[in-house]
Amino acid sequence: MKRNSKTLKTRLARSCALAAALILSLGTAFAGTEGRISGQVNDLAGNPIEGVQVTISAIGLDIRRTGETSKKGKFTITVLNASRDWLIRLEKEGFQVIEEAIDPIVGGTLKPTYTMVVGETIAPERLAELQSKDKSAKLYNEGVQMFATGNIDGAADLFRQSIVEDPDLGLAHLALARIHLATDDYAGSLPHAEKTNELVPEEEMSQIVLFDALWGVEEHDRALAMLDGMVSGGKVPDKVAVRAYNAGVHEVKASSWDAAKMRFNQALELDPNLLPAHVTLSQIAINQGEFETALMHANAFVEAEPENPKGLSVLYQANLAAGDEAAAQSAFDRLAAADPEMVAQTFFESGVTHFNAGRNPDAISAFEKVLKARPEHPLAHYYLGLASASNGDIPKAKQYLGRFIELAPDNPEAAVARDMLAGLD
Repeated sequence: MKRNSKTLKTRLARSCALAAALILSLGTAFAGTEGRISGQVNDLAGNPIEGVQVTISAIGLDIRRTGETSKKGKFTITVLNASRDWLIRLEKEGFQVIEEAIDPIVGGTLKPTYTMVVGETIAPERLAELQSKDKSAKLYNEGVQMFATGNIDGAADLFRQSIVEDPDLGLAHLALARIHLATDDYAGSLPHAEKTNELVPEEEMSQIVLFDALWGVEEHDRALAMLDGMVSGGKVPDKVAVRAYNAGVHEVKASSWDAAKMRFNQALELDPNLLPAHVTLSQIAINQGEFETALMHANAFVEAEPENPKGLSVLYQANLAAGDEAAAQSAFDRLAAADPEMVAQTFFESGVTHFNAGRNPDAISAFEKVLKARPEHPLAHYYLGLASASNGDIPKAKQYLGRFIELAPDNPEAAVARDMLAGLD
């Protein structure tokens, strides 16, 4: 039977409309509840794993969605009803299987990251622990990179975050201990330094930072006990030497001379190039009348650095104390050539001290050394004029006072010098 073409077209249009309405209805029913899972799968080193089989299944229903990770370790799977309870399973030969609950976001995209471990499948709680350590390591590495850019506060925050993820990450504790030390926050450094020594005692700086923190909070006895251990331990000898030297300075301030000498000698055994220890040992020996020891340390310094004013100065003092005037004069001449300003300042201050104490011969000797280093030193001429007048040496008094007025006519003491010259005539 032949159908009416108009009737057929009408029926077709109605069928299409009904189908479209049905499709729209079904689409609306699922569009509001679907969710995407766009995940990342790495190994413990943070490298992406390709070819991981990913299965997402609805709990209690025979509904599964599957996928596989790309070269970058990524996968994307869409579930039509994200409001249900789902399980995710990740598996690849040679790696432990991961299977755990997952909660897709209705109408959105969940972006989980998974870490697969080589070997047999392990318990979920152990896997969570490993993932936490992996996250901690990443935070620590980011902190190191941020520290390198000079963002210390940002780095410290990342180190703290890494410790939250893994309280036993010793390197993060070490980093925080050193950051606190850099700002002289010794109390803040101490707990991290102690944790560092507990967790990673093999780290060469672990004991150093603990010593510095203890020294900073003035727990000197405990710090010194650590120092003795570090001296015999053999780690970072140059850094231990500096701390032994500083401990020696502490003993000098306390007038504990034997303890000071022991620490300075420790410093030199660890680092023979720590020349300031020779200077201090020489000065202590001079004060104790041990002139041979004083000369030994002074000569050791000067042999290492022949033109260093500190070494030449202590060599001059040691020879003078030992009574060898020729050697003392030789050391002084070298010192005056190496650093005339230092010589002038040092001996001028010494001369003023002697003059005020009424020790004119010592004062004159000191001021003459000032003029040897700096012949045009005005006040050295002035004091030599005063000392010479006091000794009754009028010609020298006139000579020095006249030269002072020539060099510094506007000096406040110039008027005194003129009055004295008038009186000497």
